[in-house]
Amino acid sequence: MAFSLASFYMVILIYATQRRDDELAELREQLTLELALLSEQKTTKVIQLLEEFRRDIPLVPNRTDEQADAMAQPVDPERVFDAIKDTHAQLNQVGTAG
Repeated sequence: MAFSLASFYMVILIYATQRRDDELAELREQLTLELALLSEQKTTKVIQLLEEFRRDIPLVPNRTDEQADAMAQPVDPERVFDAIKDTHAQLNQVGTAG
């Protein structure tokens, strides 16, 4: 009886620890995503400023840089969130089908 009670206590302790670790991992993933989005916004702004600076210098001939124009477009966080939700939905479908 005592051994069963001790085993039950250990299972609950391990479950609680694992649940806490899962929550911390999820928070780390969210923080990483937020930092990546912030970094993307900063990089986009730097590219926009550099392109504006390049256009304002009279010694530099005007030209169109399609790659810089594409990279100067800010990322829409809602699209990123939707893409993440879609990916999770697909993973859940694969997990339940398999």
